[in-house]
Amino acid sequence: MDIWLAVRVASLTGERLAYRLFGRRQASPWPVMGAAYIGAALFLWAAAGAQGHWGVDWQAFWPSLAYAAAFGLYTSSLVTGQASQVSPWSNATAMMLFILHPADWRGVSWLFMGLFGMGAWCQVQGRPSWPVLMMVASDMLLVVGRLGDVHAAMGNPWTYGASLMTFVAVWMGLAIAARGELPAVLRVMAAYPLASAATGLLNAVSYVSVVVLLESWPATLVEASSAVAALAAAVIAPFLFQERATSRRIGGAVLMTLSAVLLLWDYHRTGLHSGWRFS
Repeated sequence: MDIWLAVRVASLTGERLAYRLFGRRQASPWPVMGAAYIGAALFLWAAAGAQGHWGVDWQAFWPSLAYAAAFGLYTSSLVTGQASQVSPWSNATAMMLFILHPADWRGVSWLFMGLFGMGAWCQVQGRPSWPVLMMVASDMLLVVGRLGDVHAAMGNPWTYGASLMTFVAVWMGLAIAARGELPAVLRVMAAYPLASAATGLLNAVSYVSVVVLLESWPATLVEASSAVAALAAAVIAPFLFQERATSRRIGGAVLMTLSAVLLLWDYHRTGLHSGWRFS
């Protein structure tokens, strides 16, 4: 289990930085979506096939609708915004899941949520940008998708992940075709084959790590365990992309991450996560 937590943090951090790297090269997020999610589906089917699991898991169909919209907004946010600002807002998913189904009504958990609010205020100073709002909207849709994952009676996580990413790629492909962006997707993949492949691989591993972790951990804890990746991307991005990262912005990112990690730690310490599921 510990190795999957490490894989989750590393792949999610890399995915966000890769999206931002693409965003600096492309005027539109659509080519990035095409390369990332089509590539993820191909990698996941290769992994599932290597284990002898080729059948489509139709349980992934309905969650894929929410995920397609969530991933579209998530990608657009990272492509058009600055990773040092938008990445920490993905931690709002853990807070939303807690509000929907709190496993612990003690005051300390709500204190952690207040800490998240303080960090959020420091991050945007009361004026959330459009990319931040897109990330928050993505968080809301991601909650719907995560609940669908939790309720799925999964067999092989790679087959489920491959099926879901295939459905997501189909929905995104339809949107890309409708917008006339398909030639741009093909141009990007041809111009940056290694970057496109790396982005698809990171995306694939990032998602399947969630599916594997959900077999043993409740959704709130899985999301909270991803908080470190949000902070890592926020801290690394200014150095890689010369983003403007003030002490207030980084401090807000730290508070938003710390609140999610503390929520995770409190659940683990009290043992409330044992066997807990959404129902």
